[in-house]
Amino acid sequence: MTPSINSVSPTSVSGPTTLTLTGQNLQASSSATVLNTHVNINNHTCNVTSITNSTIICQLDSIEAGTYTIVASIDGKFYIIYVIENRSIRQL
Repeated sequence: MTPSINSVSPTSVSGPTTLTLTGQNLQASSSATVLNTHVNINNHTCNVTSITNSTIICQLDSIEAGTYTIVASIDGKFYIIYVIENRSIRQL
């Protein structure tokens, strides 16, 4: 089963924010934990605090306005790329 991300919320941020990445098969590897799951948003680290089969929750510091590519690495085996298009994560 290949993991995938279907959505990210919120799509607008103001200062440090908790992001929720929603998808499928995010714990496809039984060894997937917060310690070996990594999320980067245009080279900004989003610190993972929780992972389930359908969500990854992470803490993001302030980030400049723009459109972003989100890359998630799960257990060093799966890499998921999600691009937010036409909906920018933007600083308010």
